[in-house]
Amino acid sequence: MKENYTYGVITQKIQDDDTTYYKVTVPDFNNYHFVVENEEDLIASCQSEICLLIEDLEAEGKEAPASTNIIGKENEMVIYINLWMPYQRALIKETYTKKTLTIPTWLDLLAKSKNINFSATLVNGLKKELGITKK
Repeated sequence: MKENYTYGVITQKIQDDDTTYYKVTVPDFNNYHFVVENEEDLIASCQSEICLLIEDLEAEGKEAPASTNIIGKENEMVIYINLWMPYQRALIKETYTKKTLTIPTWLDLLAKSKNINFSATLVNGLKKELGITKK
């Protein structure tokens, strides 16, 4: 798992009536594309999106693709985005929702005697039931 990545992205400024936004394409990730609403958020949005793409690949046990040389067309701008993954990973926040559950008393006592973490067990059980293999 690498700590530093640099990928080229192709940005295109789109003007629709009174709205301006930026279409971003990441060629090294199968031409993955997304939209950014304003220029001020362009770099941070690219870092966030690419970080999530890398995280998804790593969760599947795959490596991120190698960076290639990107050439844009006349109405496009190429920006090279650098990611330092320890920082980017720290920005990914998972929120939690409190749930109340009811289990038989004997099961509660047995689980407590084995120091079982109820929250972690419930999360793992739900993921298994839903067929979710990612972390």
